[in-house]
Amino acid sequence: MKRRYMKSITILGLILLLAFIFLNDDIGGVFKAKFLNVISIVSPKDLDSVNSYEMDLKLDDTNRILSGSESVTYYNRSGKAMEDIYFHVYPNAFNKNETVPVMFNDASYAYPNGFNPCYIEILNIKVEGKEINYSIRGSDSTTLKLELNKSIKKDEHVQILIDFELKIPEARDRIGYFDGSYLFGNWYPIAAVYDNTGWNLDPFYDIGDPFYSDSADYQVRITLPDKYIVAATGNIISDKVNKGNRIVSIDVKSVRDFTWTASSNYKIFNSEVDGINISCYFMNSNSERITKAISTVENTIKIFNEQFGKYPYSSYSIVETHFPTGMEYPGLSFIPNSYFNGSKSILGLEGVIVHETAHQWWYGIVGNNQIDEAWLDEGLATYSKVIYFEKTYGHSFGKDYYEKNIHSIYENKRKSIKGKEILLKPLNEFDGWREYDTLAYKKGAVLFQEVRNEVGDEKFFDILKKYYNNNKFKNVNTQDFINTVEAATNRKWEAFFEKWLLGK
Repeated sequence: MKRRYMKSITILGLILLLAFIFLNDDIGGVFKAKFLNVISIVSPKDLDSVNSYEMDLKLDDTNRILSGSESVTYYNRSGKAMEDIYFHVYPNAFNKNETVPVMFNDASYAYPNGFNPCYIEILNIKVEGKEINYSIRGSDSTTLKLELNKSIKKDEHVQILIDFELKIPEARDRIGYFDGSYLFGNWYPIAAVYDNTGWNLDPFYDIGDPFYSDSADYQVRITLPDKYIVAATGNIISDKVNKGNRIVSIDVKSVRDFTWTASSNYKIFNSEVDGINISCYFMNSNSERITKAISTVENTIKIFNEQFGKYPYSSYSIVETHFPTGMEYPGLSFIPNSYFNGSKSILGLEGVIVHETAHQWWYGIVGNNQIDEAWLDEGLATYSKVIYFEKTYGHSFGKDYYEKNIHSIYENKRKSIKGKEILLKPLNEFDGWREYDTLAYKKGAVLFQEVRNEVGDEKFFDILKKYYNNNKFKNVNTQDFINTVEAATNRKWEAFFEKWLLGK
């Protein structure tokens, strides 16, 4: 009788505590509003029930068209029956000159020979072998709605077949052909994330990395002219030439996205670190830059394996590209050719490789909504450079790098920010690229330094390891990181994070 009574008191106390927190704006209101709506409920219980994509692709090099057949095994992890399924078709954002979301709003760089469109044409969709109704939606036509003939019960899966053609522009952007090279970033129909807010169907914002996706398995076969060499997310398990065609087969498990590039100019350098195959694809780089890039990748993998946790895949690649900035994709990072042709410093080359490689941990393996909480991966990837430089050149070098390249830049740029410095906000609320860089990258990194100052080095790196190991292949949010800090330190951190994230 006493045990039952005590259990009832405990449950009642918990209910009253939760009600007090979520009804009291002074204590829980800010976090309720900012964090509750981004809790993912779709992280698979195990890696056997992730979505899977099987793709058969053929590149028409003459007309610059990629024909694709995509078979998706889609699992309903929503907790209820689904009547519809949504996909993102990001290339459609690049169909109109007036609204194209090029990096840094620099259309003259992206299209040096004039604008030409990029888009996906959907040819056919079947679910469980039967045709369905579908439609392209959204302000920028980047949402694909599949109207199911029969609802999917929770935890069940369906087979979806999508045939499509991708029109490839001549462009120096995520998707495009330029000077003998193709880039395919965010290029195929990918299932949208369903979390406790419902379907995440944001448009392709013209700032930041407007992506949010679940981990999935991929098997891809690419047929293209044999003059092209392919770099890709995952393991190239077969690369054969037959009658003028190159046929490349790729396999990878539990990655957030699939990206590939092809070039007739690539020279490949391979090495191995901690059992991980490292591939570096260069075009016209000088030997000094090549040597520095390779050693940086190797050193970065070693350091982050030790400081964060083991990289779980068997391969990683960096690729020299015409894209204007570094860009992370699972297992593969774009590195701008401006860092290889001598127009940028050696330290800059080292820094961009380290930053994009850090994203393999923060975004690739531990995922987050890059639209609503960009600081979470960008801030930590930026701060990871400080960790790298400390471990490579000594603590004083790392401290100096932090002061000159992060903290002082943040302090200088923050003067131009109007109103409160709100770090935790969606992409469409940032006032341009300058504010986005100042807050998501620089202030985000300063926040991590402040956490380190509070807890000390040993506890700080313990926090990062626990955050990584407890959340691999999942989508997390800001509250998940706060919970990790609080569990490691056995105290509350709400006031600290309100100050840094919400400008309190």
